Amino acid sequence: MFEFYLRRICAEFLSAFIFDRIKKRELRKKICDKHIFVPREALDSYIPTDVLSKINASSNEDFIQTNKNISINTPPPQHKTHHGFFDFDPDSKNPKSRLNPWGYIRVKNEVHTLAFSLESLLPAIQRGVIGYNDCTDGSEEIILDFCAKHPSFLPVKYPYEIQISPPPHKSEHNKLYKYYEYVLAKIPKGEWFIKLDVDHIYDAKKLYKQFYLPQKAHDLLYLSRINFHIYKDEVFVDKLHEAKDQPLLRNKFVSFLPLMLDGCLIEEMRSKNTNYYRSELCQYHFPYIKQSRKQTLPPEGFIPLSEFKKLGFDTQKIDPKMLEESHILKLYYKFNL
Repeated sequence: MFEFYLRRICAEFLSAFIFDRIKKRELRKKICDKHIFVPREALDSYIPTDVLSKINASSNEDFIQTNKNISINTPPPQHKTHHGFFDFDPDSKNPKSRLNPWGYIRVKNEVHTLAFSLESLLPAIQRGVIGYNDCTDGSEEIILDFCAKHPSFLPVKYPYEIQISPPPHKSEHNKLYKYYEYVLAKIPKGEWFIKLDVDHIYDAKKLYKQFYLPQKAHDLLYLSRINFHIYKDEVFVDKLHEAKDQPLLRNKFVSFLPLMLDGCLIEEMRSKNTNYYRSELCQYHFPYIKQSRKQTLPPEGFIPLSEFKKLGFDTQKIDPKMLEESHILKLYYKFNL
């Protein structure tokens, strides 16, 4: 805590001599921000020993199979919508705990990946809000069915059309950042949330373990990703992306602002954070199944997974088991293709 305040005081002092607001903010971030990478082999050291042994004794598939048996007609016991790794730690029952984040999920026409993506994250995520807009492919029906089976997840239909390109927009309500604000408003202030996407398959065990990394209320966790593509039963990949679009953080001092990128008006999330954590790969991203990006041939820059592995990769950032081609194909074909 002392180090945090020392960095902040130093940043405020030095930025006082700069009058450009953008440069002032950049200097503050450069001084105050602390990026912490936790190697895969060190991640377990953040978890209480008795909890860790129970987590490691279970698999994602154990919980996925159990959660499949939940029926709308036979609702689960009160306060128990599904099971997961969170069952092993009493702290995860605290609504204010980083171990119990809200899933912050947005959907538009993702019928092919939606059901299994949601299923894959259940062993790590106890509750969530699923915002959706302009769905015409059956995604809305899947969301409503999922939330009926798992009532700790709330469906949130955005009542306005979203326009990204080209401007001008009809009104502020038609802009993406307003939609994001609308969904975020359903998450209580001061509670943790994690931004998740439904063209991903999550390794719930690896995901849940990373919830232990933030140590302070102002900390933030980022998830890394690799983009995958399947062509003729062969796996293609691009690279490890140390992205910033899937954060775990507290819903405090969080805002969305409009951002112009390549002629499209998208959103930019801002928050007041200082310590930024990152650890091993815990998900598979399949961006080219989405209807808006649909592509059959491997995209430019993608290489066969076998070639990617020959080139070598950092095993502290990627568990070699995550890159077993047969396992990736088995997961992929659980999508509604």
